[in-house]
Amino acid sequence: MMNDREDFEDFEPIGILDDLIQTQRRRFIEGCEEGYELLRVNGQECLSVVSESQAREALQRMIGHFEHTEEYEKCTLIAKIYKERYKEKITPIISENIYNG
Repeated sequence: MMNDREDFEDFEPIGILDDLIQTQRRRFIEGCEEGYELLRVNGQECLSVVSESQAREALQRMIGHFEHTEEYEKCTLIAKIYKERYKEKITPIISENIYNG
C-alpha cells in the first residue's frame, strides 16, 4: 500500500493550473469568434436573447479581444452595432489575464 507522500510524488499543480488557463483562454477566444459570427450573420437581433447588461458586457469583451488581436474589421462591426443599439460609444473590456496567463 502506498502512503500519501507517494500518491502525490508526480502531482504538478502548476501544470494543472496551466491547463485550466489554456482551456479558459481557448473558450473565451472561441466565444468571441462565435459571437462575432452571430452578429455578422444575424445583426443585433441576436442580442435580444440575453439581458441588456449581458449583451453590453459580451460586446465590450469581444471588442477588447479583437482590438488586442488587431482584428479591426471585426471591431468596426461590433462598435457599429453597439452604437446603433445603445446610442453610445463602446468601451472595450480588455482581459489581459486571458493573454498573459
